[in-house]
Amino acid sequence: MKKRIKITLLVLALLVLAVLALARLVPARPVPVTAIGNDRGCEANGVYYMVDGNEAVVTFRGMFPSECGDYSGSVVIPSAVNYNGVTYSVTSIGDWAFDGCTGLTSIVIPNSVTSIGECAFLGCTGLTSIDIPNSVTSIGRQAFYGCTGLTSINIPNSVTSIDEYAFVGCTGLTSIVIPNSVTDIGDGAFHGCTGLTSIVVESGNPRYDSRNNCNAIIETANNTLIYGCNNTIIPNTVTSIGRHAFYECAGLTSIDIPNSVTFIGAWAFYYCTEVTSINIPNSVTSIENRAFIGCTGDVYSYIDNLSLVSMDSDVFYMYPPNYNKRTLHVPVGSLKAYQADSRWSEFFGNIVEMKP
Repeated sequence: MKKRIKITLLVLALLVLAVLALARLVPARPVPVTAIGNDRGCEANGVYYMVDGNEAVVTFRGMFPSECGDYSGSVVIPSAVNYNGVTYSVTSIGDWAFDGCTGLTSIVIPNSVTSIGECAFLGCTGLTSIDIPNSVTSIGRQAFYGCTGLTSINIPNSVTSIDEYAFVGCTGLTSIVIPNSVTDIGDGAFHGCTGLTSIVVESGNPRYDSRNNCNAIIETANNTLIYGCNNTIIPNTVTSIGRHAFYECAGLTSIDIPNSVTFIGAWAFYYCTEVTSINIPNSVTSIENRAFIGCTGDVYSYIDNLSLVSMDSDVFYMYPPNYNKRTLHVPVGSLKAYQADSRWSEFFGNIVEMKP
């Protein structure tokens, strides 16, 4: 009797899985399409395509990207379309395809698609989640720029490149997992993702890591931290903090830089407005322009020989009304040197020596 019940439950579970799979299944047969009436190609079920060779690319309606915005609600993209008797495989979400489609709430992408183009979903604020199939190898420049409604996104282990600014301003994202297939992450890919509290690079990635559960992306070969978030702890094996690494991490409250770091890149801590304290170790020898712009907290500098530091004149720049309201804490015996160095003294209303 018990054996029969177990078998029945197993059969029911398999049926449920089959139903779920069918619910997400994209059409296997080519979907018939018709000419749009201009050189943008063809249309089927409200989705527009450009056809070339034996491939079809999802595109926007009209002659220019400014004519985007037609898509809304749920969109299902088929794996193939038939146009004038010819079958075309849908291989790409084209540049600007869904740009500004604020009414788009969900999309099903078939596993025939291998690339998501530049600005493909730019400003799609109604999207809350998206499943990228494991056929996709590249995510284009600004592909999900300004998708503020996105709370989760699954990057499959087929993706090898994430282009620059791909997820800028996705303020609803709280976590990102970088698969071990990704070997190229462009500049500013996660700028302005102010809600991020967790960043994980899967083990085995040949180029990046998130060692010691640091909640950051580190270039393994040169020990450069390229992206951090509100909960990042900078490991003491990191030697450089890359440009824009903590750009607009509004939830970051303190910056504790280990004494392994020698280089801090431009705009590294741009407008981390909730930071109350910044610790700069004596190991630092180079700080690029505006590295700490907009950081309102006090700075604790342990650099005891300013002549050894290459530093731009606007590292600590602050717009009014907080131009010089911060306090700079410096090593004992170095007060006069800091007061005489305009790179520091111009931006701090008060400079004091730390207690020994």
